[in-house]
Amino acid sequence: MTINQAQLTRAVPNLERKNLDSFVAYFNMYAIHFGLTKKSRIVHFLAQVFNESGALKATSENMNYSAERLMQVWSSRFKTLEVAKQYAHNPEKLANNVYANRMGNGNEASGDGWRYRGRGLIGLTGKTNYADFNKFDLLTDDVLKDPDKVADYPLCLVSAMWFWDKYDLNDLADMDLGGSNGEHIVEQITKKVNGGLIGISQRKYYYRRFKKELGL
Repeated sequence: MTINQAQLTRAVPNLERKNLDSFVAYFNMYAIHFGLTKKSRIVHFLAQVFNESGALKATSENMNYSAERLMQVWSSRFKTLEVAKQYAHNPEKLANNVYANRMGNGNEASGDGWRYRGRGLIGLTGKTNYADFNKFDLLTDDVLKDPDKVADYPLCLVSAMWFWDKYDLNDLADMDLGGSNGEHIVEQITKKVNGGLIGISQRKYYYRRFKKELGL
């Protein structure tokens, strides 16, 4: 099963056309390789990708936060406004701090946090994930040496499909046969994608829109 631009623009009104051509073309090119061939799988994949990327607008993690927002997002790290102000509106410094010594990254001074920050339509984050993606058999670019390539097409989409496949999310999507359990499955997939239920209302909105458009 393929998708087309008309389906996406009907499902998501006022969708910007900037990246639409690339998204549709590369989705149809790689979908079979990643098993994204059933309506249920495509509907759930689109719902997650559209939420994670702000409807295909963002392909790189936004690390530009106010001090107040930092205390909300990373409350365990930024417990006082004074500390948070040291990292506010400084994306590189922030990434090197919050992603240090995690996911295969080195310490704060290594710069790995910023170098391997989230990129792609489902954010590929951390040196270990970049290294794993670098082994993908269809990949010709060295994303470990040049991680910025993951923010551009086709790799921003291919990396999302790779993540989807790595965590067996097609299996979860297959449990949605068009019945009333679909939104519960959205929750299960969301936990795999971001570790919690952040943005769940918007994810369910996209799910309902794509479900209606594709006839699930």
